[in-house]
Amino acid sequence: MSRPAPVLRLVLTLLVPVLMPTPILAHGVTTDITHGPAVMVTVTYGDGQPMVLETCEVLAPDDSTAFQVGRTDRLGRVVFAPDRSGTWRVKVTTADGHGAEVPVEVDVSLFAVTGESTRSGTQVSKIITGIGVLLGIFGVVALVQRRQG
Repeated sequence: MSRPAPVLRLVLTLLVPVLMPTPILAHGVTTDITHGPAVMVTVTYGDGQPMVLETCEVLAPDDSTAFQVGRTDRLGRVVFAPDRSGTWRVKVTTADGHGAEVPVEVDVSLFAVTGESTRSGTQVSKIITGIGVLLGIFGVVALVQRRQG
């Protein structure tokens, strides 16, 4: 007589992963790196869900002390503004120990904003504001003189 237990065990072993794919896929972690005024690393589970409010740490090149410590945001993002070029490391971990360490190549010269363009924009706005204030004062003086005379 054959034993049905080993066959049943084999069938259940094959069906359980098929019927419950989400927990198995959740162990994978994917990342996306975006460079802009700051660096943004988006971290998601294997099923595409963001790693929401998970512990994160940003390490500068050649430095074992954390540059930034915190949590991912509700979209699974870690954002930081690097102060030097090199390979930065972003570590994101879940409470159960899963996560990722992402190397991020940074060239600080890409983030630099020249002081002249910022200063000239500020000077132009100050000049326009000053002209507006002077015109306003002369307008009020002219209105008062017109009513009196």
